[in-house]
Amino acid sequence: MARGFVIGLFVSSAQTLVVCRLVERRGQAPATATPPPATARDSATASDPDPDLARLKTENDDLRRQIADARAAREAAAVAAKSPAPKAASPWGKIARGLLAFLKQIKEDPKAGQKSQDLFIEMMALMGKIAKERGVSLNEALLTPEGLPALIAGAFEEADPPLSDSERAALDKFAADVAAGWESIQAGKDDRTSLENRREMVLNALGASDAMSGALSAEHAEASRQLQSMGLGMMGSLGMNSHFAQGTPEEIRDNFSKQWAKTLKMDESQAVALAPYVDEYMRAVDAASADFQKDLAAGVQGGESRLLLARLEAQIAAQKKIASSFSLTPAQKKALEGWTTTYVYWGGKAAEMSTDPSGE
Repeated sequence: MARGFVIGLFVSSAQTLVVCRLVERRGQAPATATPPPATARDSATASDPDPDLARLKTENDDLRRQIADARAAREAAAVAAKSPAPKAASPWGKIARGLLAFLKQIKEDPKAGQKSQDLFIEMMALMGKIAKERGVSLNEALLTPEGLPALIAGAFEEADPPLSDSERAALDKFAADVAAGWESIQAGKDDRTSLENRREMVLNALGASDAMSGALSAEHAEASRQLQSMGLGMMGSLGMNSHFAQGTPEEIRDNFSKQWAKTLKMDESQAVALAPYVDEYMRAVDAASADFQKDLAAGVQGGESRLLLARLEAQIAAQKKIASSFSLTPAQKKALEGWTTTYVYWGGKAAEMSTDPSGE
């Protein structure tokens, strides 16, 4: 409205200037009632256009054009302000589409994974940024509102066929539900250990994802499931937050016992006492891995999620038994509560059931 007032004032001033100049010229005319006789020179001059009037007319035309341009610019700005701003492309879009292409290629050529190194490096960099901003470990980044929901949404930015309105609404609800659940988990995180919080994050993401997948077409639901499975599968094997071991079950047990003691700030004598808890953990993981392989062979979906939760439950169970069986110092208790490392191994029974180095 202010701009309209200025433009109006601008027009009035221009018109007033022209009128005033004409009045001024008329005011300078002789005051006699009868003009003097015209000479030949006067007659010639009268037939010529007045240079001042011509200049004022030109100035007035220029001002009118400027005003018209200003009005057009103002109207264009008003239209642009009412139009929705273009949505920025998600950084997950390229990664999601690359992952789906990778899964397709790996079925045809097992060596295709070697060609996707840059894609996974880019994914790890993005997850690292999210983890830093959210204050979580790297292998929890996909469980944040900026993680799995954004990854799946990115896959559908250029979907063919595109998402229907109902599918888009389901995807938006998925993101909103994960965000709401995340806030609730964070509000009570001090009452749980880090591993227990991770379990809550997994359950939150999985519950919202299941509800969303039911509203998608079969093709889109499969793409969503593939991305979820790959993301959750990676959670157990991200180097920064995982410890790896291989060998016989006894060698793995000894290796893990020492690593658990180191992580929990225990000495070597306590490491030996941790061996039974490691044994129990490995038995639970072996059983879950066997179930996963059976589901995989039978074509049962969702095995990655169940395996991930089983491994978490096994480690949480060990955590609780250690807390109740040892007289922990304040530093050891703090380390136990903040325990986030996952333990990945291959060898023994797990090796017989899977060629995947993670034992999954």
